[in-house]
Amino acid sequence: MKKGEFSIDDLLLTATAIGGLGVQVAQWLGPALDRTREQVADRHAPFALRMVVADR
Repeated sequence: MKKGEFSIDDLLLTATAIGGLGVQVAQWLGPALDRTREQVADRHAPFALRMVVADR
């Protein structure tokens, strides 16, 4: 990761929020969900990037 690549106001809270997404995703996967693991992961990545204000 390059310095300045992300802008994070509160590292601990941001890391906790992103970690929470990872923990909760297990509850979203199952036979009743009409999405694959890859589809869920593809949706989660932008959420995490927005939390850290990723410079693209």
